[in-house]
Amino acid sequence: MLALAYDQETYNPQPHSHQKISNQLYENGWSVIDDYLPYRTISELLKESQQLMSDKKFKDAGINNRIIDKDQRTDQTAWINPDTCYHTQSQVIQQLERLRLYLNRENQLGLFDLELHASIYPTDGFYKKHFDNFQKSSSRTLTIVLYLNQQWEPQDGGQLRIYLKNNMSINIDPTGGRLVTFFSNNFEHEVLTTNTERYSLTGWFRRSDLPI
Repeated sequence: MLALAYDQETYNPQPHSHQKISNQLYENGWSVIDDYLPYRTISELLKESQQLMSDKKFKDAGINNRIIDKDQRTDQTAWINPDTCYHTQSQVIQQLERLRLYLNRENQLGLFDLELHASIYPTDGFYKKHFDNFQKSSSRTLTIVLYLNQQWEPQDGGQLRIYLKNNMSINIDPTGGRLVTFFSNNFEHEVLTTNTERYSLTGWFRRSDLPI
């Protein structure tokens, strides 16, 4: 277990970031915020994910009913339990809880809780075009992705492609510290092929009035 001790300011998001996320979600249905958390926090989150890898906590990710399909996705995930996770992960969960409450107040989304996992895409990893909410039947309402690779370059690949209306799409570089959010039910998306290992924390704010 990693033992870390920093002052609380280490974990605080940049000023007004929650307001920016709220506004962007209202206007576009998706949001991109750079440097959401301080550099040192992202660095420690990356170390914690790498420790999970060393401890063999990552498992092949599945689709739909946990079916392993390497033609569809090749990433590995490790679910994060708030009661047993590393210190910095715990602090970030608290910040995401503040984001949840803010969005419920400002956007009236009715978000109930958070499920979160660490994710790693190996070199040549990918995740083909998909929705996040299991054929629009799950409680996943808002997807969140926090990228952890701080030295990411465009040639490293691994961009998140979000499909918009009118056959348009956007590619988002997985730059360390960047937080991406979007409505899980509204946007198909994919992870383009990576040319190096790609780490993130990925999760969903859920609503309680829909089945899991």
